[in-house]
Amino acid sequence: MPTTARMSEEARLSGPYEGVHIFAFLYEGDETPPAAVIESLRQYIDREAGPVYFAAAFDGDFQGFAHIVQDDTRAGGNLIDGLLWDAGIHSDYVVEGQWHENPQGHAMGPTRNSPRFLAMARVCVSQRPSEVMGNIATYFGDELDEQGQSRSPFIGASTMIGGGFHLLVELGDDDREALNRYVELLRGIDGVDRVEVAVVDTGSTRAA
Repeated sequence: MPTTARMSEEARLSGPYEGVHIFAFLYEGDETPPAAVIESLRQYIDREAGPVYFAAAFDGDFQGFAHIVQDDTRAGGNLIDGLLWDAGIHSDYVVEGQWHENPQGHAMGPTRNSPRFLAMARVCVSQRPSEVMGNIATYFGDELDEQGQSRSPFIGASTMIGGGFHLLVELGDDDREALNRYVELLRGIDGVDRVEVAVVDTGSTRAA
């Protein structure tokens, strides 16, 4: 397990929409089980500054997910080569490109604000990714309340650099069955070609 001293040497901190945001996906067949990776990362989770914004075990097309942030690409590479490697993440990283902004100019990227149940969807598209991201936000609605929380199942989305898919979309709800319905609706939105999805209960001990 990485030490706190090593983390302080390798990790530089950025804000929720600053720096380089990296998403890692974990699988049941990985050398280090996803649950063990999440447990290793738990001590580094800081929802305000990182270096780990979110980490949880999921059920679905992937079995774990982590959101990591660093000040720049070089620092991100150092973290991947150090702390994250030691935690057991040895492959399948993607980098956030453009995040969604609603008409009021509020940023809405994945895992910055998450409800009880959330679905993380890797979306391949048949049209320009930014346009499909807009289609998804329009379909569900992207209005925020006074606390900055989404009023709809659409929690956030971003275009992706690498990974073999184009968008990462977060849908959420406090009701699991309702969330399942929203995922099915996502599959039918204009420009959405293929969806891989996994779900987590953030109220359980598996998520942080």
